[in-house]
This record gives sequence, structure tokens and C-alpha cells, in this order.
Amino acid sequence: SAASDVYKRQRQVSVRASDALAGHDRLKPEVGPFRIEVLDPLRSVRFVCDGDDHGVGFDLTWQALFPAIDEESHRWRPASKVVLDAQRFAQLGSWSGELRVDGTTHEDSPERWMGSRDRSWGIRPSGEAEPAGRDAEDPMEGFWWLYLPLAFDDFALVVMVQEDPDGHRVLNDAVRIWPESSGRRPEQLGWPRVQIHYRSGTREPTGATVHLT
Repeated sequence: SAASDVYKRQRQVSVRASDALAGHDRLKPEVGPFRIEVLDPLRSVRFVCDGDDHGVGFDLTWQALFPAIDEESHRWRPASKVVLDAQRFAQLGSWSGELRVDGTTHEDSPERWMGSRDRSWGIRPSGEAEPAGRDAEDPMEGFWWLYLPLAFDDFALVVMVQEDPDGHRVLNDAVRIWPESSGRRPEQLGWPRVQIHYRSGTREPTGATVHLT
């Protein structure tokens, strides 16, 4: 029926796993049915899930299309204390391999499947929540966030913008990345001006125009 077809298109299948970090070999990241293999540092990574009994399994390899770049340091202090003081690297690449969902296998080719990745380190709000303390009297009002990694044939773009509710820009980073073979360093693209186009009456974006210099 039409109703069942809609259900099939909207159904999401997920597999989640967690474990304590203590006692694990950190050079062999794996938990439950998931494991990650670094085939070539900063160039190629294999990601495997043996979770077919739970509805999802895959054997995928991510291959870098462009070099990894260090993003700008990210320090955010919305009220009386530092909430985030971190650093990341970002990288654009492509996927190949297979994805298995409910017994159906989907082939993933680099021509169709792009992927960005980032890795972060430093102070960030994760794990068990801290006591509110003084911050309870000065609650966070939220923030506006744009993370835009794009891969083109000849170059990649990574744009990051974070703003406080009053428009104060906490983080501003925009670079163009050239292929490793070019020998060119990343090109800085100034202060991005961003126009988000929203569906009328909502905060759901339908598109964006980003001006870079």
C-alpha cells in the first residue's frame, strides 16, 4: 500500500554500542560490532560494523581527497566560565565499500559518496554534567552554528561560524584546501557573510548563500 511505502522510506535503523574505556587498547578502537582500522594515517580509514543481526552491517573505507587542516582554536565562554576550549582538524574524502540494511546490500562508490571528518581534543562539554553552581543564575541562551565542509573537483572548502544570540562571532574560520599534490598551503577566505534561507514561519533551512573573500 502507499502507506507502507511511505513507512519504508521514513524508517530508520540504528545500531549503538558503548563500553568503558579503561583496559582497552587505544590503538585498536572497537566496541561491540564496530571497529576502526587506520590503513594510512590521515589518508585512509576502514570502518566496519558486524551488526547484521541487529539490522545494519557495513565494511566501508574512507579515502582522503584533500589534506587534513587544523581549524582555528575554539574557545567559548558564554557566561561565567569556559564551556569549550578545543582544537580540531578537518578533512574531506570519499567512501567505498558496502552497506547492509535489513538484508539488502548497497554498494558505495567514491563517485557517489562523499564524507567529511573531524577530530577534536581539549576541554568540551561531554560526560556527566557538572553542578550548575553560579551558571544557574545566568543560563546559556543558545548559539547559532554553521559547519560547512564542501568537496569540489579541484579544491575543498571548510567554513565554520559560531555566533552568540546577539550576533557576536565566537568562531570564524574559512579556508580553501588544495590537493596534496599541488604543494599549496590552505588559502584563507576572510570573514564569511552568511545568508540562510528558511522555510516560511519555521527555522528549517532550505538553502544558503555564503560570501567568501
